[in-house]
Amino acid sequence: SRHRLGTDLVLSVHPDLACMRADERCRSLILLGHVLDPAHPSRDDRTVVMDVLGKSPTLSSVLKSFDDLTGRWAALYFDDDEAVVFHDAAGLRQVHYGRDGAGALWCGSRPELIARLGGNRLDREHLDELRSIGIFRAGATGFWPGSGSAFVGIQRLLPNHCLDLTVGQARRYWPVAPIAAVDQDTAMARSGSSLRGAFSAATARFPLAMALTAGQDSRLLLAAARDHVGHAQEDRLDAPDARHRHSPTDDEGTRAASPGDSRPTPVDPPDRTLNRRILHAVPPADGRPGSRAGPDTSPPRRAVGDR
Repeated sequence: SRHRLGTDLVLSVHPDLACMRADERCRSLILLGHVLDPAHPSRDDRTVVMDVLGKSPTLSSVLKSFDDLTGRWAALYFDDDEAVVFHDAAGLRQVHYGRDGAGALWCGSRPELIARLGGNRLDREHLDELRSIGIFRAGATGFWPGSGSAFVGIQRLLPNHCLDLTVGQARRYWPVAPIAAVDQDTAMARSGSSLRGAFSAATARFPLAMALTAGQDSRLLLAAARDHVGHAQEDRLDAPDARHRHSPTDDEGTRAASPGDSRPTPVDPPDRTLNRRILHAVPPADGRPGSRAGPDTSPPRRAVGDR
């Protein structure tokens, strides 16, 4: 689909990408992707976008309205004076931008698409440097550090930044004031409530799947999803060649290196190969987050740290 934003801006959206637009007088807000409201799990994209625009008369208030929302999305806000792009706090829905040979600004999800339009060459100098220090070695994440990209002249919008489309410059919009310290119990209560609310919102709208590796992160997410996995379907993926290292105090997973050596050596327990489990939460049978019926897939949001 195509959306005209003012006189000189045009938005093209892939048909597989969810797009929601709200207009009020001379102001518009467009959401690309999905937003979740942990405090009101039943609200969908349309409800959230219309509520934000209706209650937020200025750009700063629009940005603040997304503080407690999660999901994977990019958004565009524009009125008579401003046109900006911003995204979820973790930057999961990536935004890249750059100019072509004529100086026109292009903005999109993939830097190679912008490079194809603008003729931007591959940044081989920095690519070779990053390879030499192991950033792109096998098994590494492969993320380009900072706000750069693999192409000269194309930048990536960082989390908690917005892109001013009128001048093509990014600026940080959060935080707007010093962040007040809170005690550990308060922080845990707020974080737990937000995670549980995000799972409730996601489960109410989408089929979900969760990969579990028994690490701290997946255990935390499983705990947050506790109310929604009571009737989950479980799949197990085994990796027979992977070694499962146990603590020296785990007698079942250790053996002596030699008859005269009492130091334990981690080994693969005979019936415990490294495995990953995928839980498919059962979608609501009656439209409510609590009841289930059938397999699942999808993610939640909000970065702990930068935002």
